[in-house]
Amino acid sequence: MPEAIELMDTLFGNGEAKAYHIGINSELDKMLDELFFYENSTFGRIPLVMARGLEILPVLMKTIKKQLDKDELNGLHIDDYKRLLEIKNYLLTHLEDKVNIEDVTNRFAISQSKLKRDFKTLYNTTVYAFYTQAKMDEAYLRLRSGQYSVTEVGYDLGYQNISKFSLMFKKIKGISPKEVIPL
Repeated sequence: MPEAIELMDTLFGNGEAKAYHIGINSELDKMLDELFFYENSTFGRIPLVMARGLEILPVLMKTIKKQLDKDELNGLHIDDYKRLLEIKNYLLTHLEDKVNIEDVTNRFAISQSKLKRDFKTLYNTTVYAFYTQAKMDEAYLRLRSGQYSVTEVGYDLGYQNISKFSLMFKKIKGISPKEVIPL
C-alpha cells in the first residue's frame, strides 16, 4: 500500500522500537468481528481471512492517519508498552481484589507518575477509571448470565457494601444491577 509509506515513516522512521494503541471505530470493529468469524469457518477460511485482512488494512491506515493528524496518536517505547500490557492484564485478572496504584507500581517497578502518564497516553483513561470500568463490565456479564445475584456479584468483585456496588454499577452502566438479571 504505497500511500501508507509516508505514514509508516512518520510512526517508525527513526528506527526506535515503538508501539501504538488506537481506538477502534465502529467500521473497524465490525470488520474485525467478521474477520474473527471467518477465522472459525470450516470452509474457505484462509481466503476469507486474507480478503477481510486486505479490506481492514486501508481502513486501519486511514484511522491511524486521522488520529495522527489530530495529534491524538501517541506512541510509547516498546518496553513501556509491553509493561502496560502486563499491568492491564494484571488488573483484569485481579478484579476481585482491591488494587491500588502503589501496589501496581511496586509490583511492576514503575513510578506512579510514569504509570499514570503512560496509561493515560495508551488507553486515554486513568488506571482507576479503567479498573472500575472492567469491574463493572465483569459484573454485567455475571449478572446477565442469570447465575448470580446482585449481592454475590458485588461481594465477589470486592465490594463490602452492596449499595455502593449498585451505585457504581448504575453510574458506569446507566442502569441498576437488578435490571440486568434476566427474568
